[in-house]
Amino acid sequence: MIEVTNHPLSDWKNAVLSVSPSDFAGPIPPAHFLMRTEELGRKTLAEYYIPFTGVNPNAKIIIAGITPGFAQWKNAVTVAKAALQKGLSDEDVLTEAKLTGAFSGPMRTLFVQQLDHVGFHRVMGVESSSAFFEGEGSVHLTSVFVHPVFVNDKGLNSIVNLDKSALLRESLLNGFAKEAGMLTEAVIFPLGKVATAASMAPAFCRACSIRPRPIARALRTSAAKRGETKCRAPTSRNRLTATRRRCSRP
Repeated sequence: MIEVTNHPLSDWKNAVLSVSPSDFAGPIPPAHFLMRTEELGRKTLAEYYIPFTGVNPNAKIIIAGITPGFAQWKNAVTVAKAALQKGLSDEDVLTEAKLTGAFSGPMRTLFVQQLDHVGFHRVMGVESSSAFFEGEGSVHLTSVFVHPVFVNDKGLNSIVNLDKSALLRESLLNGFAKEAGMLTEAVIFPLGKVATAASMAPAFCRACSIRPRPIARALRTSAAKRGETKCRAPTSRNRLTATRRRCSRP
């Protein structure tokens, strides 16, 4: 993986190595992982470091969630600490942290089921979408807000106005937008309404020209090219959205 960030792992190694069992009590990461905060009326936004800053340069698909939650932070930091203690390179540390922590916990099971349901694994030529977590391959796993963002100590799960939040706007542009700028030929699959709204926000679109497409249509088109005739659509309750974009490098 190639590290693309304003917050490299080298600046946070001491924090990762010093993490203790008490830091995993939750519901938010400990204070020494805090990057910045912002007050918006009655809401307090807080952004914390996570070793998710590696980018797969060979990716043709970008799967983007909203932002990592506490469970993902805990799993990623646990693996990153163990990898650093083994003396692994920063690149290998970031790879292990991403493959272990990204969409981890019950979220990963649901995520894999959704992708398999719409036939994404067939389009990518693998037996199951769980293969995306076994190696880098051609998929880049990320979030529109790469580092965990909490609102009043709770996970970010509602659509936000980027024009009102400098923290979220800068997080989007300094993280996800830079990653997308590296992967100019990739297709973005934002998961859910919040990730879709953020990936189509004016702040992001100024750097990337995007054209949204329903994932079912994108998958049917790809399946047709492969000579397949069936590609089941996602349920209306758990609909995914694909975004075809051409990006200019920032």
